[in-house]
Amino acid sequence: MQAVLITAYKDVEHLKWLVKYLSAAMRVFVHIDAKSNIDAKSIAACGATVLKRYVVGWGSFNHLAAIMDLMRLAVNDPEVDYLHVISGQDMPVQDFAWFDRTFGRSEKIYMKCIGPDSSAYRKDWVEYYYLSTDLDKRKKWVRRLNKITSTMQDVIGIKRHGIGRLTQVRKGLVYVSLPKAAADYAVTYFDSHARFRFDLRHTIVPEEFCFQTIRECVLKIHIFSNQSNGYGIRRIVKILYHLLPKGEIRLGAGKVQCLANRLGKILLLKHQGNFVKALG
Repeated sequence: MQAVLITAYKDVEHLKWLVKYLSAAMRVFVHIDAKSNIDAKSIAACGATVLKRYVVGWGSFNHLAAIMDLMRLAVNDPEVDYLHVISGQDMPVQDFAWFDRTFGRSEKIYMKCIGPDSSAYRKDWVEYYYLSTDLDKRKKWVRRLNKITSTMQDVIGIKRHGIGRLTQVRKGLVYVSLPKAAADYAVTYFDSHARFRFDLRHTIVPEEFCFQTIRECVLKIHIFSNQSNGYGIRRIVKILYHLLPKGEIRLGAGKVQCLANRLGKILLLKHQGNFVKALG
């Protein structure tokens, strides 16, 4: 059986629908941001195992901590053999039969993974020790704090060359799909290497370095595919963008989410030539 790990903080009606839909064929584990007003019991009643432990800021260590807590629960479930990490604003764009064909008994890891040679790689996020562990990295005063911190380390001559003992640092989206054995190893490595956790705690957006770096340095025996979630799950904002004519959507993420909710519980989603009718 496959498991879906969801981190969420808003859009309770969509989250309820998502849990109900996925739990028909998968194990569902949800972490709700501790500062959110979403009631954990109402989500659990939809068919999920629910945690509400951490206050999660953008790019904070707590988001990674929440994902790791969910992953521990999933790997300890004897019926789970494959895991997907998604957000509460995602939407399945393939049916369950497709998920079974693609991931059933699969040993492939699906994730985005880039190295320092990529223009999208943020070396500055990982080569300094940042103090803004659980703060929202997008806020102006937090960016200023991080700039002061990195400048001081330049003056002193402090520069990191890895995360813990792992020197081949890689980056990518945290929304990955991976077999249970790989997830189990990632959790075990994370839990048993204090220096690895310490370095991630003082990294900007540590969730984007954790699984990719472990895979690069440790899990080389697994087949690797440079696709996030194998294109089985997409963000609602991206789905709507592809469904609507180009140039005709000029809405912020919040308004797009509201539009998605107003579409109701029956949505026709087009993805790579396949139509999926998602019934609530």
